Amino acid sequence: MDALGTLWYFFCNVMQHPISKKIISLGTFLLLLSSYSPGGGRFSHARQDSCSSKVASFTADYDFFVAHTTEKRVIVENLVRIVKSRLQPSGKVEVLDFGSARGALSEALIQNIEGLRERTTFSVVEPEATFRKDSVSRLGSYSRNSVRAWKFLPAKFQKRFHIVLANHVLYYIDDFNSVNKRILGSLADGGVYIITLSNEDSSLVKIIESLGESQRASYIKTLEKSLDSLGAQYSYTQVQSELKFPDSIENRKRVLRFMFGNDYDTYREKTLLASFERYRVNENIVLPLSDNIYEIRNQR
Repeated sequence: MDALGTLWYFFCNVMQHPISKKIISLGTFLLLLSSYSPGGGRFSHARQDSCSSKVASFTADYDFFVAHTTEKRVIVENLVRIVKSRLQPSGKVEVLDFGSARGALSEALIQNIEGLRERTTFSVVEPEATFRKDSVSRLGSYSRNSVRAWKFLPAKFQKRFHIVLANHVLYYIDDFNSVNKRILGSLADGGVYIITLSNEDSSLVKIIESLGESQRASYIKTLEKSLDSLGAQYSYTQVQSELKFPDSIENRKRVLRFMFGNDYDTYREKTLLASFERYRVNENIVLPLSDNIYEIRNQR
């Protein structure tokens, strides 16, 4: 999809991929966001340049992933189906893209639902300043009103959102309950909260497990436990896609850097590169991807 657009990845030493090794608490995450942003804050000029370089490198790896996966198409198809089933025939529509990256997922959604553009106002949460700016610019032409944009999730929301998208985002948050409670409380009557997460059938999760990180497959269980504890009514659809790219050492590294972020250097590179061997098909690496798309409804 815009795939993992989603997301909280782009903060240098906070930067992580959906199935990366280190997960930080929500409180720590918000504290870091307030003081550690590329090109600003408390860092010296040299430190800022280093951080900017990391962000640029990760962005290039993210773009490589997106260019070689069918995930965006598959997820957009399912989002369109869910949103169409929940939309009222008339009236305004408020959309929150939580972890928006460049806003491509929201853009694809509105482009594929006739008549939605004239009714919709967008809000985005995206910690990386450049991506947040890109989201505002990209979605501004589709939004009835000015796009609201936040660096991180506000402590309180008015009860107003008809659609909340959280696409491959919740991996970055340790305290699922806090975030889910806040978002569920922001849903308008009849609103829907849509979460996408990789499941244990995804080859990316299997690669992590092969490195002795079996707990990385627990995100689905953690999410469902959180939703159950909050009394949320939900259903999910399992969807399949693939990541296919020409096999080379550099291309393997691109995907691995995207997967592990700053944790890349904590593993032996030879071991990481070898994890792709079972997925080699002729001159390509073909990785089956599997995601759960959750639909959580506000029943009121």
